[in-house]
Amino acid sequence: MFTLLVVVGLAAFVAVLVGMAAVFRAPKPSWETDAPVSESVRALQREREMCLRAIKDLDFEHACGSVSEDEYARLREEHKKRAVEVTTRLRAVEDGRSEAEVREARPTPALLAEIEAEIAEIKGRIRGSS
Repeated sequence: MFTLLVVVGLAAFVAVLVGMAAVFRAPKPSWETDAPVSESVRALQREREMCLRAIKDLDFEHACGSVSEDEYARLREEHKKRAVEVTTRLRAVEDGRSEAEVREARPTPALLAEIEAEIAEIKGRIRGSS
């Protein structure tokens, strides 16, 4: 039993290391190389990218069997919710909307689909750089 726990733990550790290595080899997102933007926009862009990568890493760990189905569903939903919140706020800041408008904004099915598409794009960039 102990040996099984050690093997599973090592497998999870290796999976995380492989995922992190792939992140560092991935091309920089376009927002890191574009014209200067405000620091608040840049911070929101970084947080959004971190949320998307966290989902991608979680998907990988789940595929490797390192995360239970219940834990996977819960964590993925949390990360996705945060990605949607950050994206909504980012767009509001970029559009010059007020804080009240940002708080009242609700995610649309199109935004949820966009988040999933970007996660798939990140996975594709990482697979392509291997």
